[in-house]
Amino acid sequence: MSVRNNEERLGIDTPDADPPFVPEVMGEAPQPENQTSNTSLNFPMPTHVVDLPSLGRYYEPEHPLHGKDTTEIRFMTAKDEDILTSKSLLQKGIAMDRLLQNILMDKSLDVNSLLSCDKAALVLAARITGFGEDYETKVGCPMCGDIINHTFDLTNCGNYIGLDSEELQPLGINEVGYGRFTVELPTTGVRVGIKLLTGHDEKKLEREQERKRKLKIPESHSTDQLKSIIFSVNDEEDYNIVSMFIENMPSQDSRFLRKIYELINPDIDLKLPFECPSCSSQIEDMEVPLTPEFFWPK
Repeated sequence: MSVRNNEERLGIDTPDADPPFVPEVMGEAPQPENQTSNTSLNFPMPTHVVDLPSLGRYYEPEHPLHGKDTTEIRFMTAKDEDILTSKSLLQKGIAMDRLLQNILMDKSLDVNSLLSCDKAALVLAARITGFGEDYETKVGCPMCGDIINHTFDLTNCGNYIGLDSEELQPLGINEVGYGRFTVELPTTGVRVGIKLLTGHDEKKLEREQERKRKLKIPESHSTDQLKSIIFSVNDEEDYNIVSMFIENMPSQDSRFLRKIYELINPDIDLKLPFECPSCSSQIEDMEVPLTPEFFWPK
């Protein structure tokens, strides 16, 4: 973990600054001239440098993270914890976004403009700096079926940076813009354009799913997700045309497209080793379950 004290940037008092006000045992000490009684507590605020899975490759030139492979957050505070327990923010589904926005050191960044992979990296880093690297949760052993209390070391999670341009071309994938690609589907032969999701796309997807729940419309998570990813069909970007194609896309093409997206999309790697104490089975890549204890540890 990279920690910085950043005294000058944070306005920390230098050794020549006036000493803080200290009350006497029997009453308050006399106030120096021109000094108020409201003395601020100044101390170094530690920060953490977060490695971005995207490496800054897929942001437009005007984006603050264009070409940057890291960004910086400050450690969580007790006030930040209040955000995570705010009923109103939790009900609105914005508690995590509010937390991330607060701890980002670069205030020009809009958390919802981040690629989903980079936003996930910030969430992981916020959890580690706020509550530590040990994540205790219940895990179901895939071999014996026992439910085990297991502690994962989150600092062992890595980043998957996705395939680069040279690796994409043999697969018939062409990069056509920042975070945008085209690929030909094997069954229909249609050329589709796909894009990496951002926080804005995730919010739009959540609103659509919430709308369907309220109207009691059957869930269509897979289709809705494809509509968020696919932006063109044979270079046609009309939403109605794209939606119609997605709803009638053969299953082989949709599965192919999801596999391609996994190869392209950078992400955090939440697979860690696990050993079952019941049956002694060892699993090298157990998917870390994201339960409420992740940000609300007991």
